[in-house]
Amino acid sequence: MAEAAGVSVSTVSRVLRNRDDVSDETRSGVRRVIEELGYQPSGVARALVTGYSRTIALLVSDIANPFYPQLAKSVEQEARKAGYAMAVCNTSDSVGESAAYIRRLLEQGVDGFIHASVGPDEERVLELVRDRRRIVFLNRRPRSRDVSYVVADNRKAAAILVRHLVDRGHRRIGFIGGPSWAANARERLEGFFRATTDLGVDAVVADG
Repeated sequence: MAEAAGVSVSTVSRVLRNRDDVSDETRSGVRRVIEELGYQPSGVARALVTGYSRTIALLVSDIANPFYPQLAKSVEQEARKAGYAMAVCNTSDSVGESAAYIRRLLEQGVDGFIHASVGPDEERVLELVRDRRRIVFLNRRPRSRDVSYVVADNRKAAAILVRHLVDRGHRRIGFIGGPSWAANARERLEGFFRATTDLGVDAVVADG
């Protein structure tokens, strides 16, 4: 491509990176050759040079769960605005599946992970992603204190739901919870019990 444009390889590189130290005439000539040759930059080659793939991975429990497609859409939109691509990985809440995905993605140079799966895999995941700046847990509160996470106020949300039912005259409130090892499930149950106790109504709990 440099030969076809009559410039050096470094000049082509500067044009591809939108550097300012290239004249408009040279830039136009290189761009014309790029279009004529149908050149597409290699993400793999760029990652080898820069150490960044500009790709992030979103790990989810079950993509069939209606919560996750909307989450994936929102994450993808924000990633695209920042110039990143996104891969979605379905872990089925399996420690083995999470570990296999993360190993493969690290080998492929993925820059970071958003971990929205609720499986009991935190310890194994953090063994693999040693640089904890590269991972954010979503919808779960990790036990490790030096890991970033984003969660809703599960206790408050459960209390709001109980109050909503009590305000409509219900006095015996049921709760179908998630697995006991999931922090968000435990927090919702705590909020549920606190609200039913404060409001003086009966609480019935069943495992989900």
